[in-house]
Amino acid sequence: SGDSFRFVHWKATARRQALQTKVFEPSSTRPVAIFLNVSTHEFYNEGQDWELMEYAICAAASVGKYVWENGYAVGLYANAWLAHVDQATDEETEGDAKKLRSGRVRIMPRRHPSQLTHMLEALARINERGRWSLEMLLELESRDLPFGATLVVISAVVNRRLQLALADLRRKGFGVTLITLGEEEPQLLLPGVTTYHIGGKERWQGLTQLM
Repeated sequence: SGDSFRFVHWKATARRQALQTKVFEPSSTRPVAIFLNVSTHEFYNEGQDWELMEYAICAAASVGKYVWENGYAVGLYANAWLAHVDQATDEETEGDAKKLRSGRVRIMPRRHPSQLTHMLEALARINERGRWSLEMLLELESRDLPFGATLVVISAVVNRRLQLALADLRRKGFGVTLITLGEEEPQLLLPGVTTYHIGGKERWQGLTQLM
């Protein structure tokens, strides 16, 4: 199934350190918020690269796992809807399952024993591309994050609007890391923003061959 496929590859990726996740240095007293762009093209009518979307989802899982295991409060946001589920899995409580039925991916940062499972379940249930922009999501959700929080943004699309949004977040006192993916590394000039490029579909296809 799609769920088990993603979980298997997250484990394989972590085991072989195929994705480097220590690309930022958040404050141990401040939360980390992961923002995932599931759209692989700037405009909705341009279609979707599903392999690249899977790679972005796996990158979000790897970062989330690293942050949570190192003791930080961590949350997850994505411009995507969740596939509907009727009941909790063996690894999640009914409360967690209820939250995952709510529609879009919006998990507030917290340090809780079930937080990592909650985030991975949400990522596994993403079943379509987003219909709203990442910069809109950043503007909306950053209002509820505390000053100094670290935002880790994962996106295959880096347009001028997103760059302006990230620069604005830095001016507001947030720590910002941008993880890009795709065949070509974007040329960026974002003072104060840590950037990291993890490749494109060839890298993802290489990971699938590890199985």
